[in-house]
Amino acid sequence: MADIRNMDNFIASKWSYSYFDQAFQPTRISFGDLDAVVERNGQFLVLETKGEGVPVPRGQERMFNSMVGLGCFTVLVLWGKPPCEVTACRIWPGIKFNTDKDAVFEFIKEWRRIVEENECD
Repeated sequence: MADIRNMDNFIASKWSYSYFDQAFQPTRISFGDLDAVVERNGQFLVLETKGEGVPVPRGQERMFNSMVGLGCFTVLVLWGKPPCEVTACRIWPGIKFNTDKDAVFEFIKEWRRIVEENECD
């Protein structure tokens, strides 16, 4: 992911989806975002980042459960401090555990190795 070079341009280019949320009324459903996603051979690795002690909202829990249930998504929720201080991780839907960015890096490398070995024909 690239660093933000011009904060004014970044803010000016930020989309608002609140108008489209009205399509789901009268429910409380709204659009969310994924912090990072990569696709390789039909498999998706999703990173969702949270600050220390910030819980995963119920709506995100439901979304992650659905994504993982499809069989082609791996979701990692990372806790820590930006830009890259990881202190905990949850490989969805597993249990949150203490870790660091180097261990997450190794997990990502292993995920890549596995999905590349199982390339689709």
